[in-house]
Amino acid sequence: MKIYKKVLVLLLPFLITIPWDSANTASFVRVSPVIQFWRLQGHPNFSEFSTVVYSRLPVRNDLSLSMQLGQAMIGGEVTGLRGITDLQSILIYHLRETNTTLNLGFNLPTGKKSLSRDEFSTSSIITRNPFSLQVPGFSQGWNVSAGITRAFPITEKLVLGGGVSFLLKRKYKPLSGMDDYDPGNELLLTFGADFRLNSSSTLSGDLLWNWYGTDRLGSEKIFDPGFKLSFMAQYRKYIRFDEFSVLMLVRLRGKSDLVIDGQLVTEDQKTLPNQLEFRGQYRQRINPKFNIRYLTEIQVHQATPNRYSGTRLIGLGIQPTLKLSPVTDLFGMIRYRLGYIRDGYRVRGYEIGVGAEFRF
Repeated sequence: MKIYKKVLVLLLPFLITIPWDSANTASFVRVSPVIQFWRLQGHPNFSEFSTVVYSRLPVRNDLSLSMQLGQAMIGGEVTGLRGITDLQSILIYHLRETNTTLNLGFNLPTGKKSLSRDEFSTSSIITRNPFSLQVPGFSQGWNVSAGITRAFPITEKLVLGGGVSFLLKRKYKPLSGMDDYDPGNELLLTFGADFRLNSSSTLSGDLLWNWYGTDRLGSEKIFDPGFKLSFMAQYRKYIRFDEFSVLMLVRLRGKSDLVIDGQLVTEDQKTLPNQLEFRGQYRQRINPKFNIRYLTEIQVHQATPNRYSGTRLIGLGIQPTLKLSPVTDLFGMIRYRLGYIRDGYRVRGYEIGVGAEFRF
């Protein structure tokens, strides 16, 4: 995959989660129902049943439109919460002669908002990183993003790339009975490199810097999340019809500013934790119509005053895919996670999913 496609994915972490086969240029619709259970020592257990519909439509050879919409139901020992998500869409335009990609994205506020206080408490739990829910939230208000990336072939084996993206966020009402919440805008700068080690393996790395504006409640400043610096490195190798890859992700967060006595003051301890994650997968082709992905992950998150921080988590999973016809795939997912959060509380996660992809 060319570097500008890979960097483009990294430019839009706040918009659409691009599937593994994001290089596919065919039109398709993918439907992914998933049920996830979390058992937490010392904290409420909960589950989420969700379905996400993701589609891609190439408008022409150099222009494509992608859209995503989801729904979720959360239950267990928390206040029940259900609804649909915002509709997310993105236009991607490739200037192939200059290895440049332009993108324009929209977040349309179709999702559930104006939550009750109990629903809002549930919503604040499902957004936590350790849980990796398919639908981690419902509505974010109107958002518009625009970005550009450029790739620079240096040698036959080395390609460098960089880009910039800006996300404009509008105010919305996440909690019934309170003032409008106005989240700060975001700026993202990226630098990436792809190196072809040999005919069957590649090594890539990406450096991302996020700047966040100040959040407001009504007219009052309430939170400034500081910066985020991320580094990703991935090794990929093809073994005949099989594929192996391993990914390392490091996120470093600056200290945030919080409101104390009506003034924004830099916190003593970080609210947002540093994170270290490893993810690996091996895709085995059983026959031309059937393959299996074996998945593994490790998460290590810094402990902060938040009770769900301090994650030490490992996960294993299996994802079979069956090609029913030239235009239809069926896939499944079984995943198990085990570990600890702050103060030594044990956590366990179970995930079962099925789905289908239809190409046209």
